[in-house]
Amino acid sequence: MDKIKLYCYVDETGQDTAGRFFLVSVVLIDSAKKDELENQLEEIEKRTGKNKKKWAKEEIGIRIRYIKEIAKIKNLQYSLGRTPISGGQRSR
Repeated sequence: MDKIKLYCYVDETGQDTAGRFFLVSVVLIDSAKKDELENQLEEIEKRTGKNKKKWAKEEIGIRIRYIKEIAKIKNLQYSLGRTPISGGQRSR
């Protein structure tokens, strides 16, 4: 069996919302697609105006445009999902 080198990126936002909103994003990608994805994300940052600011300090319009553009990335198309959690419990 061939070994595949994987990269895992994890980030979170919402710790400053006192539990009203908390988001964790995880990207797991093999090394063959890593550079391409990084280039796509950097281009989206430039196109949408997202800077190196902390996410919570970025303008809401820029955040929305950034997320919409990421959702269009073909290699991530079937990898994006969400699980709402409220008050420490999963929402239903």
